[in-house]
Amino acid sequence: MISLRTIGILLAILPAQIALAETLNVAVAANFTQTLKQLQPLFEQQSGHQLQISSASTGTLYAQIVHGAPFDIFLAADTQRPQALIDDDRADAKSALIYARGVLVLWSPDENIITNDSSVLTRANFNHIAIANPNTAPYGIAAQQVIAHLDNLPPQYGVEKRASLRQKLSGKIVQGENIAQTWQFVVSGNAELGFIAKSQLIFSGRDNSGSHWEIPNSLYQPIEQMAVVVKSPDTSKLKAANNFMQFLRSNEAREVIRRYGYNVGDYSAKASTE
Repeated sequence: MISLRTIGILLAILPAQIALAETLNVAVAANFTQTLKQLQPLFEQQSGHQLQISSASTGTLYAQIVHGAPFDIFLAADTQRPQALIDDDRADAKSALIYARGVLVLWSPDENIITNDSSVLTRANFNHIAIANPNTAPYGIAAQQVIAHLDNLPPQYGVEKRASLRQKLSGKIVQGENIAQTWQFVVSGNAELGFIAKSQLIFSGRDNSGSHWEIPNSLYQPIEQMAVVVKSPDTSKLKAANNFMQFLRSNEAREVIRRYGYNVGDYSAKASTE
């Protein structure tokens, strides 16, 4: 039987434990949202802290932070925007971490469209192809780089030199504001195929349906995704934010990230090979 003294001690400790728990506002790039939701219960169980997740394109989230949105952590899909925050003294340089490297895939729900190479782009016998907005979404930049690169590759990649690939695709591109909207364009049939994130195929369970080409990483610059702690006059959440960044470095978190379609490199903020 629990004594009154023991109950008193527990009641005294409980408010302190509650006071230590924080709710972190996390801004996450659209492509990583579902993976973060897989990581969320692991972190919350281990730390006692809670995550409040807001998802949009990297460019949109960056603009919100610049304009004062109260985010504690920024999980971007590039390194440029987090670095810009660091340069403007809006984020902690010591916290910067490459937490994932994105993988670009050309995918169609039609199993007969893509033949595991770029030939579908050369033929251009489709009405629409979806690409994320390169002004706000790093996956859109990567898609543009693939198209530009294919224009200069030898014939074994299936690119004819008689006409520019960009010319062939002109008028066929539909642009999503972020990679999530780009995915919806393809799934809904508004575009027959699109440049999407490998993680989207895995989460949707469609990685073994339709047709796809996992694009060689030599055709686009690495989609290095950086996380930073956003600076705030209120430092009460700083310890919790740093705890989350440390969690991202853990083997457990890295294994989840890898499982859902990303490459995972070293722990530093600088680019490195896998």
